[in-house]
Amino acid sequence: MNILKKSVTFLFLAFMFATALQAGSIPFRLGRIYAAEITRSRVYVSGLKDTTFKTNFSSKAYAMVAVRLQPGRSLSIYDFALRIDGTEYPCVGLRSGSSSFSYTKWKQSSTSTGEFYSMLFIVNASDINSSAKNVKGTLVYKLKSGGKTETAIPFKNIRYSSLTSSSDIPAKGMFNKSDKGKSPN
Repeated sequence: MNILKKSVTFLFLAFMFATALQAGSIPFRLGRIYAAEITRSRVYVSGLKDTTFKTNFSSKAYAMVAVRLQPGRSLSIYDFALRIDGTEYPCVGLRSGSSSFSYTKWKQSSTSTGEFYSMLFIVNASDINSSAKNVKGTLVYKLKSGGKTETAIPFKNIRYSSLTSSSDIPAKGMFNKSDKGKSPN
């Protein structure tokens, strides 16, 4: 009986430890999301022209989603859109690690398991409450191949600060346990 109690206790502690390790990231279709931020500070995207996407907002904000992909996965600007307050915004750039965002390098074909990959979306800043600490968004998978297609994400509103460099994202991620699983609306 004593061995059974020890085994149950060990399993319970192992489960709690494993859960704590994943507390700062959010699962999504291709892996895990480790950071999501929105800034009103301009973000440069190489190869992106003002006429490429409809972004005739009176003021722009830039939303970044940093992820680690499952082995064998690729990522392109066409895979996901971001929905905020009922409006969907296309992905306008990708970056690997802490490199700059690129529109012309629209696909990350060969990815590394431990590397961060970031998607960038230009959104209407008037949809963002500038005094809010977090902004509710939904990452929408655009390819029609079954599985989970929408993931709720609490974006950290960093106002006019620069986006966090991939090298500064904690290994466990930047989300609080209380952020995970919140409804996007």
